[in-house]
Amino acid sequence: MLADYGAEPLGSDDTLHGRLADGAFVHVCGLEPRDTDAVEALVRACVAAGGGELHLLGWNVEVLDDQAEAKALEAGVRLVPVAASRPLSDGAFSFGELPRVRFELVREGRKVAVRLSGYELRQPERLPAAVRDRIGDWTHYLDYWAVDWDHRDGVFAAAWTASRSRKDRALSLTSEQRELPPGERTVCLMIVDVLGNLVRVATRLVVE
Repeated sequence: MLADYGAEPLGSDDTLHGRLADGAFVHVCGLEPRDTDAVEALVRACVAAGGGELHLLGWNVEVLDDQAEAKALEAGVRLVPVAASRPLSDGAFSFGELPRVRFELVREGRKVAVRLSGYELRQPERLPAAVRDRIGDWTHYLDYWAVDWDHRDGVFAAAWTASRSRKDRALSLTSEQRELPPGERTVCLMIVDVLGNLVRVATRLVVE
């Protein structure tokens, strides 16, 4: 995968797996979404190596939340999440930068809901004209989304979902409110857009 992406492997490094010709570092992600703490560790490794850009590469690489991106920029590192498609007939991978998802956790004591507040394609100019004509605002990109309130072991368990249908094109942007037990957990969102992209974003939540 590193070779197809144009990156030079960096040997046995467990965090920075490769480096591009322009100096950007590459980390190949596994199936488990990276929460903010994990991303911060990767950013620290990038800074220690003298890097200013880090590409997060994988088949199911998660989208980064605003908090992770903001902290990385404060440290002087630009994060680039990149999805890799399954191998083509010639064995090569194809790649594309993932959309940016904005959301917030709405909390009332132990009750929590998720509210979507933005969805941005990083290269909207590549959209087919027929699709661009149908997009009035960011909500029109979305077809389906789901919430896993206690994501673990790389397995997404949808506890709440919202989707459009042919008869009803409305899509709720706020999940149901869920009362959660005390403790620390990872909340993960899965989103499917009108182009068929499946993206995930995860964040850490502590309930007192």
